[in-house]
Amino acid sequence: MSILISAKEPSKMKLALGEFGVESNIPYDFKIFTPLGVIAVERKHFPNDFIASVDDDRLSRELAAMRSDSKYQILVIEGKANYTRKGNLIIGRIETKWSLNGIKNLIRSIQFVEGCYIEYTDNMISTATFLKDISAYFMTDKHLSLRSRQSLRTDWLIPTDKERLLYFYQGLPGIKYGRAIILAEAYPCPLLLYEASILDISKLKGIGKGLSKNIYNFLHFVV
Repeated sequence: MSILISAKEPSKMKLALGEFGVESNIPYDFKIFTPLGVIAVERKHFPNDFIASVDDDRLSRELAAMRSDSKYQILVIEGKANYTRKGNLIIGRIETKWSLNGIKNLIRSIQFVEGCYIEYTDNMISTATFLKDISAYFMTDKHLSLRSRQSLRTDWLIPTDKERLLYFYQGLPGIKYGRAIILAEAYPCPLLLYEASILDISKLKGIGKGLSKNIYNFLHFVV
């Protein structure tokens, strides 16, 4: 398994990929050949490089190049951001014009308008791990998917509120039937789960901090 990596990528990124990385002159950051099709990946450090690439129209050109050259396109947003109390993005010590809602809508446009999948990572090391993982995923011909998820089943003519709740909770990342029951007992209404903190959710048996963070981020569309 090899991953083509742009010559413009920093040496730290190439080092993180190790023997998997093969330097190449490509118009975006990474290119992966798989039996299911070519995957094109662009990496943007957030917020600095991501915002700059939006402002100078670089990201738009890169997404177009990815679409023309691959079957699957992925944008990796790497890093975290800080916002002012009124919700404006901070880059360095400078308050920008970008609001949290503006960032969220931009992310939605990239996904739903441009058709590009988005992955969030913390740093170059976790980005390299993701690239290896996604390569391995596409090298495998059998996967669990939403298509295999059973439809809502009921013992009644109309599903009960509890059955609907359990089905909803099983749609959260990492939640199967057993954990859905635990969530339903603690949060009998999805709004209560939405209002809960990561710490609150992590205190539930069988959930833990990592899974609670994934649930919280999924519900709150955290960038």
